Amino acid sequence: TQTVSDTVANEDHSSHDEDHSEDHSEDHTQHYTILFPWFVQAVGIAVFFLITRYVVVVPYTAIMFLIGALMGIGVDTRPDADDQLTTSIALWETINAEVLLLVFLPGL
Repeated sequence: TQTVSDTVANEDHSSHDEDHSEDHSEDHTQHYTILFPWFVQAVGIAVFFLITRYVVVVPYTAIMFLIGALMGIGVDTRPDADDQLTTSIALWETINAEVLLLVFLPGL
C-alpha cells in the first residue's frame, strides 16, 4: 500500500519533472534569437549591394521596411511554422525597446 507521504513525494517529483521539461523546451529555442539579427544584416548587405549597382532610384530604407513588414506578416500568418527563422522572428517580436536599440545600433 502507498502512504500519504509517498503520494506527496511522487506528486512533487512529477511536478518538478514537468517544470523542468518546460524549462528545457524553452532552452532549445533561445539560441535561435541570435539568428534574426545576423539574417537581417545579411539581407541588408545584399539589398544595399543590389540597389547601389542596379536600382539606384529605390531608397534603401523603403526596401528594408518592406522586407521587414513581409517577414512580420509571414510569421503572423504562419503561427504553426516550426523553422528556425520563424522562431527567431517570433522571439524578437516581444523584445524590449532598449535591448533592440542596444543590439541594432552598433551595426548601423
